[in-house]
Amino acid sequence: MNRPQENSLQRLPRLLLRPIAHFIYVLLRYPSLVSAVLRLLPERAIIRLGGQPLYLSAGFELLQRDRPEEAWLCLQRYLRIVRRPSIDEYLLGANCLYQGLGRLQEALALFEQANQHCLQEAANLGLGDVPCRILDSVWTSHIGHLGIIDYVLKLGIMENRRREDTILYVQPGSPVANRFLLDQLAAHLRLVEHAADLPFPASAVQTLHYDLFAPRLSDHSTAFYWELAGRTYLRWALEGRGPLLKLPPDIEARGWQALEKLGLPQGAWFVALHVR
Repeated sequence: MNRPQENSLQRLPRLLLRPIAHFIYVLLRYPSLVSAVLRLLPERAIIRLGGQPLYLSAGFELLQRDRPEEAWLCLQRYLRIVRRPSIDEYLLGANCLYQGLGRLQEALALFEQANQHCLQEAANLGLGDVPCRILDSVWTSHIGHLGIIDYVLKLGIMENRRREDTILYVQPGSPVANRFLLDQLAAHLRLVEHAADLPFPASAVQTLHYDLFAPRLSDHSTAFYWELAGRTYLRWALEGRGPLLKLPPDIEARGWQALEKLGLPQGAWFVALHVR
């Protein structure tokens, strides 16, 4: 049986929506305006046009412009209507909630969804039993991120994890905030800078990664890194363990020489501030 032809009135909404969608794409350079237009359009209309990526694009741009409230309105709708968000999309929403809006518990729920997504994807790839803890290039992009690796290493030591089972993969071309610090940390983990040296395909790094903000633990639970690092440092101190890193003698001598020129006598106490 043939489908009855739509009359002009039935086709009118669809004919109007297509130019509206095109107009929104053109306006993506003005994400606040796009966000306002998207909120006016019914979700059914956006889905019908396959315009779900508009929410994602607008949300990303708004977050980059420090407009987290508007960004989350777009990202929340995107995550609600997309059948299976990717790992990066979950993480984008979680970071918007956590860093942009300070809504940690809601962010943790999205981080956990991202981790469960990774867990399932790793199983699908036959990598569910990989014993390694994988740190990606995000951990080297800022000096603060590099410093956080300290707790990861201490946690691994207390878990009796082998040095080579903590892999830091610095993808070629990725920024390294402080090469000297990276070299000191490399003595306590497996630093990989070429994909061919990985024990699995480089394409699996994102799936296996140990998240900077909310990593998946050995029992598959998700923890916020402040809480996890705090527990790690407390246990480390209670067990009487000393500093993990120590300056090489020649570097320490050069440092004291520089401080003495500033009027600080050798052996004196001083505090270094890292101010963003």
